[in-house]
Amino acid sequence: MPHPARALIAAILTGAAIAPAAAQQAAPSLPTRAGLSAQLDQRFALIDGNKDGSFTKAEFTAAQKRAQQRVSTRIMTMLSAEFSSLDGNKDQSISGAEFAARKSGGGSKIDPADLFKTMDANNDGKVTQMEYTVPATRVVATVDADMQMKKFDGNGDGKVSLAEFKAPALASFDSADGNKDGIVSLDEQKKVMAARGR
Repeated sequence: MPHPARALIAAILTGAAIAPAAAQQAAPSLPTRAGLSAQLDQRFALIDGNKDGSFTKAEFTAAQKRAQQRVSTRIMTMLSAEFSSLDGNKDQSISGAEFAARKSGGGSKIDPADLFKTMDANNDGKVTQMEYTVPATRVVATVDADMQMKKFDGNGDGKVSLAEFKAPALASFDSADGNKDGIVSLDEQKKVMAARGR
């Protein structure tokens, strides 16, 4: 049974940006090769722990653990605030009535009573903050470091250079950029989606 914060968790894990309200109202900008390259440079810098211009499996694993900790902290902060807002009588637990009174995210096909029962791990008729928050942090995904090293380490030397790291994403971008102007237009995006059958 999914946790109420699953959509936020999925957004965080897939790298979806959580933008300020003003930025959300702005017209979406088209992806550029230069923008993608800059993002990849930033990601690479986060992984290359010793700043020697390449990363090893150990550096990748360490960077992944740091990222997971940041995600877990964000999830816990959000869920703690959500828990506090649901705990109407401030008794450090959410009753079935308090849970049922919450505003649903709209369109959910999950029965609130079933969700409450799932979260009430000890079946005492109330959900504590621990029961509410801990299951969601277990959702944080781990990427297989060996698989990532094979994906990026083109020359098989056990290290991934910046060029090796950027190559797959830039090749994918270049493939989508039909007119090679450094921008993937809406029409080009539609063509990529159609080719993928979406």
